[in-house]
Amino acid sequence: MTSVELVIGTMLVRPDGFADARASGVDIPTGYELRVEYRGRTFDGDDVERYAISDGFRRCMGRRGQWQYESGPSSRTDRFKRAYRFPYDEALTLAMKHVNRHRAFNRLTFAEFLDWHTERVKQSSS
Repeated sequence: MTSVELVIGTMLVRPDGFADARASGVDIPTGYELRVEYRGRTFDGDDVERYAISDGFRRCMGRRGQWQYESGPSSRTDRFKRAYRFPYDEALTLAMKHVNRHRAFNRLTFAEFLDWHTERVKQSSS
């Protein structure tokens, strides 16, 4: 099951099986968590708090799962903000939908990584 954890103002969204793998001692590489991070009020006057979906490496996710480098605050255009900033509920929903498809370690999804890890453990114990 996809899990969500609040850590210092950031919601960490983790893929299915993450908690079980961590509990069983699997050394999980950085990058499988997506972050829902507060980015301020809106830019178009409706005064809604906006959040970014981040991979933790200065990239933000858009509605269709596309990724874009996030420049410094003074360089972000209104167009960028419209494409990569969401109300909290929408950001959390998008992150939860995408986290199981997100590729991080050697271009593997988390499920593919777990399969690779299981096979590696089997080979080393043979």
